Amino acid sequence: MTNAEWTDLLLAAHPASPAVTWHGVAQALAQLALGASSPEELHRMTVLPDRILAESAFDLWKAFPTAAPRTSARLAQWCTGSKAVLIMDALSLREMKVIVEEAKRRELAVSAEVTFSEAPSDTTAFAKALGTPTRASLANNGKSGSFKLFGGRCSTDSTSVPFEDVPVPPVPSVVIWHSFVDDLIHAGNKTAAEVFKLTRQQLQDDGFWKLVDALRTGRRLVITSDHGYADAAKFSTEIKEPSGAVDFLKANFHGKRFAENVSPQARFLPPLFLVSNGFCMVTGQRKWPVQGGFPKICHGGLSLLEVASPWIELPAK
Repeated sequence: MTNAEWTDLLLAAHPASPAVTWHGVAQALAQLALGASSPEELHRMTVLPDRILAESAFDLWKAFPTAAPRTSARLAQWCTGSKAVLIMDALSLREMKVIVEEAKRRELAVSAEVTFSEAPSDTTAFAKALGTPTRASLANNGKSGSFKLFGGRCSTDSTSVPFEDVPVPPVPSVVIWHSFVDDLIHAGNKTAAEVFKLTRQQLQDDGFWKLVDALRTGRRLVITSDHGYADAAKFSTEIKEPSGAVDFLKANFHGKRFAENVSPQARFLPPLFLVSNGFCMVTGQRKWPVQGGFPKICHGGLSLLEVASPWIELPAK
């Protein structure tokens, strides 16, 4: 996807509907994720489209909560019959190529697409979209009557144990939410490169594929995530004074990319955030000075690698 192609897609002279454009963005991101030689290259390829979306094409972010092809909606439609879902918390497009290539190495048929998170790109927002209050609520088949996948007729679990130790019940429909990548992100002050290296090792290990094989025994399997993550250490825009934006962002967001029930008292051009459903979310590759330094890795805001999730399907075994 060249810079000119991104510009044509996001700033078309005769634009399609936001839903059509967001489907185009999903297709473009899938091509980039599978073709990029490294996570660093993938990040570089998103700098321009993130800037266009945050500035000239801000209306596309305004339409994102309803127009983008959301993972939660795709799951609700897909989850029928004998199928399994493995939600890998914070699995990003960086890891999509790893799983696809490893599946092919193991001679498995595999397909891969891109879907999108909720707004904000946060675990709890995704859980609520699935009809459960939190990720932990799914542990030990603890789903509530409002759970949307399989009409609630499934076994659920939320876990952080090693992949090879995850129990898979002998039932037709299974949903497992594993916290592995998110745990790495929130454990210490790792860089995105360190998180990717550790994640890649696990995704290429036999323990992970033992779980994959157990889930797809008698079931089709989809591997996806609630959200991705941004390499904030490489963000292309650092907001500075004297615009007044720094004080506003520090007071309302601190070192996070979204906040609840913010009532913006200031207006910035281009806009710095989107207000939707009681949340205020920073758009684009933006960070600002905070005490102790801005986190190296973040999610919750609206940038392409935060909101994009792999959608990887594997056949029944």
